[in-house]
Amino acid sequence: MSTNIVPLSPTARFLATQLSSKTFHPNILLPKHLIKPFLTSESEITYVNNISSLNSFERKHKFSASSTKYLDYLSKIGNDISSFSSNHTSTSQISIILPSSQLNPIFKSELIQFIPPPNSDIILLNPYFGQVEKYIESISDSLSLINPPRFWSIISTHQLTNAPNWGVKHQSIGEFKISSISSFTKNNNSDIDLIKNSNIIKKIFNTSTLIPQFQSNLQTNLLLVEQLIIEAALFPIIHLNKSKSKNILEDKGDNYNSIDLNFSKKSLIKNIINESIIILKNHQLFNISKNDNLLINAILSEDRIYKYILNLIETNQIRKFNNSNLTNEKIIIRKDPNDEETDIILPIRNESRANSFIFKLGLQYNISSPANKYVCDEFGNEYI
Repeated sequence: MSTNIVPLSPTARFLATQLSSKTFHPNILLPKHLIKPFLTSESEITYVNNISSLNSFERKHKFSASSTKYLDYLSKIGNDISSFSSNHTSTSQISIILPSSQLNPIFKSELIQFIPPPNSDIILLNPYFGQVEKYIESISDSLSLINPPRFWSIISTHQLTNAPNWGVKHQSIGEFKISSISSFTKNNNSDIDLIKNSNIIKKIFNTSTLIPQFQSNLQTNLLLVEQLIIEAALFPIIHLNKSKSKNILEDKGDNYNSIDLNFSKKSLIKNIINESIIILKNHQLFNISKNDNLLINAILSEDRIYKYILNLIETNQIRKFNNSNLTNEKIIIRKDPNDEETDIILPIRNESRANSFIFKLGLQYNISSPANKYVCDEFGNEYI
């Protein structure tokens, strides 16, 4: 089994360090221009356990590294379907694990159009709603019918941040929510069979420090949609101080629990939630889940989401929500360990574009969303 991890997010580096052992050595996969900085750091990723200030520690893990050009070779395998038979053994399984922010830069760049080979596993970490399915749909015609690749998403609720160079700091314990993606694929196996056939997923489930939990793809999509709606509704509040739109919410500094939402402000938030629910329920990922309408309606309840948002504001958790979900992920990489002024800051995740995503999706379905459009217009291109 060959396991390759793109360590360009705290979650990816956390996973690499937890999987690494004397008997299991994941390979680090990086764009060519980042190979040298990684080797300069002695090919190490440092795991910093900061869960308890009374028992903090750090542990260094050494990895081999390859350029993402390796994907060219794998794509040739994927295209050469005739070289694989139904007897293709599980010992030759290849897995690629990467952050959602690196899906297009690495898998769909000008230099690489990656086609997963048969019997491989593609694992996307912390994807946004519909991202994995959209990618699978774009390459579905090229996928093998014999031993088709398996696609997975992992949502991490561990609180992880960047540590110096290639480090990751573990601040609080969460879970790894794992789900298989069967939509648009040529793999008709059950979830249980998919897990049985995947060595890397079994390895993740056997790694107790990750606290892995399996959930259905519908549950994952509902979680991602809920987060998307909350981000859209909170956006005007989170970025208030950076905007000229003081008429949306009063500027009360960082003391968010003192915000007194008047009628018009509550209406804006409610309208964003209502528009978002109507539009997102029309998404094809929910159209294929008609038998689960009761669950979908219970999760995507305007009243429930609105009360949750008010609770975030009233309990002063809005800053915590912002820090854990909406901020840019950056890695500071030092070209020369002896020169403190040669840091490279690599942006990993863009600002939240929830309102823009929902507004544009509404245009596709011919559903108007004036509240989301209002936020987009007010904040302009600086954030949207």
